Amino acid sequence: MKQKLDMQTSLTWYRRAASQGDRSSIYQLAEIYDNGRGVPEDKVEAAGWYLQLATKNEPGHARMRLAEMYAKGEGLPQDTEAARAWGLKAAINGPAPYLPRMAVIFAEAPPPDYTEAYYWAFLAQERFLRWRTALSRDQYLAEIEKQLSEYSAHLTEEQVTGTQVRVKADLARFFR
Repeated sequence: MKQKLDMQTSLTWYRRAASQGDRSSIYQLAEIYDNGRGVPEDKVEAAGWYLQLATKNEPGHARMRLAEMYAKGEGLPQDTEAARAWGLKAAINGPAPYLPRMAVIFAEAPPPDYTEAYYWAFLAQERFLRWRTALSRDQYLAEIEKQLSEYSAHLTEEQVTGTQVRVKADLARFFR
């Protein structure tokens, strides 16, 4: 019973701070409802909080999570265009772990675009190959290899090669 009371107190304070525009509190509320931490999982509530952050130009996880929710129709109507738009805003300047997540959005939001999915997975692989921390790098690379194999099965050899050339050019241009 005490934990429930503590969560209610926390929610009250997070809501107060969020109403004042505190981004950290908004993010905490989104995560609490998204993951059902101490409350029943509520994707609609979570999406509302993520959307508040995303529209405030809050980079990172809020935008990527919002993209994933649009792609799957979790808490929001399924909207491929919105999913890809929010995902691109997060992935373009975001950390490398967002790249394979962007690939999933292109592969799973209807209609699937396996060329773009392959592009993002291959870009992720190229970025992770440059990581210095072997443990994290190797874990991500193993998952990305699975993605590349899955997506390339839907593509011609020319599409795969063309996408790899595009990634190499983009890496040279944007990720020096």
